[in-house]
Amino acid sequence: MNEIKKLSDNIGRKCKKRSKRNLKQSKKFKSGRFVNTISGVINHPKLDGQLAYVFEEDDSFVDCKICEILTEPMTFLLKDQDRVTLKQTIALLNSMCRSEESHSKKSSELVQESFKILNNLYPV
Repeated sequence: MNEIKKLSDNIGRKCKKRSKRNLKQSKKFKSGRFVNTISGVINHPKLDGQLAYVFEEDDSFVDCKICEILTEPMTFLLKDQDRVTLKQTIALLNSMCRSEESHSKKSSELVQESFKILNNLYPV
């Protein structure tokens, strides 16, 4: 019971699913995303005695032992070696989409498509 309470503290937090064979490698959730939001903790219906997380983004459940809780914002390394959080990256792409500067139609479409993909994968 104590373990359920401890794992329940992660409800609302983001996590990624690790491969069972290679714990450093991430796998996609049923939603198609690499990061999901934990919505609850259940007894795993297929693994007797194990606990599983359930998620807001889909109706899947995953063994808690292979989920890695994300504690820091995801970051990207840009050409100039500055680390930028995902939230900052999405904000930058969003401002580029709305920018009144003259961009070629092709690059503007590329920025908009990049923004949509990132925003769908990692909503802020």
